[in-house]
Amino acid sequence: MGGYELRFSLQDLRLVAGLIGKKWDHYGSRTLFNEGTLAASDMFLTTSSSTISVVADCKILEFEGGVDEFSFLRIEDGAIGVTAARRDGDLYFDFRGGQVANVLIIRDTVTMDDQDLGHRELVVDSGFIVETTQGSLAICKGSFYMQDMFIQKADTTTSLELPASQNEWESSLGRKFSVFRTVIPVNELLDERPDNP
Repeated sequence: MGGYELRFSLQDLRLVAGLIGKKWDHYGSRTLFNEGTLAASDMFLTTSSSTISVVADCKILEFEGGVDEFSFLRIEDGAIGVTAARRDGDLYFDFRGGQVANVLIIRDTVTMDDQDLGHRELVVDSGFIVETTQGSLAICKGSFYMQDMFIQKADTTTSLELPASQNEWESSLGRKFSVFRTVIPVNELLDERPDNP
C-alpha cells in the first residue's frame, strides 16, 4: 500500500485555530477574481488582532504511477499582497464584526485500487471553513492539481457550496477510485497530534 499526504502542518493548524474567538474583519488577495470568489494562488484573512495568509504550492507525487504535480495549501503569519489588494479594492468585509466561533478543516481522502499498482491512498487538506456568528466563509482548492482557491460565503456552514472533490477521479477497467470528504474541527485535529504540547 502506498500512502501520500498533503495535510496541514501542526504550525498551519495552530495558525488557523488562532482565529477562533477573535472578531472577524475581512479577507483579500492581490489576485482576486469573480467578485471575490476566486484567488489565484494566495489570499489573506484578517481579524481584529491577527492576519494569516493561505498559500497554494505544488508537490511532485507518483500517486497514479506516473509523476504528477499536486497542489496543497499552507498557512503563513501575516498578509501576503495586502498593498496590492488595498490598491485594487480587493478587500471583502462580509460578516465583519462577527466573532469567529470555529474553524473546520476540509479533508479529502482518495483511494485507488489498481490491478498493477495495488492499493494507494492520498489524503489532502483541501481547505477550511471559518464559522463566525454572522456567517461562514470557506476557502477550498478547486482542484487536486491547480493552485486556484475558491471562496464561498453563506449564512450557515451547511448551505456552503464547496467544489466537488470526486469529479477528477474516473475509474476504469483495472483501476477504481473512491473519494471521501470529512469536515473536522481544527481543535480536534490539534488534540490528536502527539507533537502538540
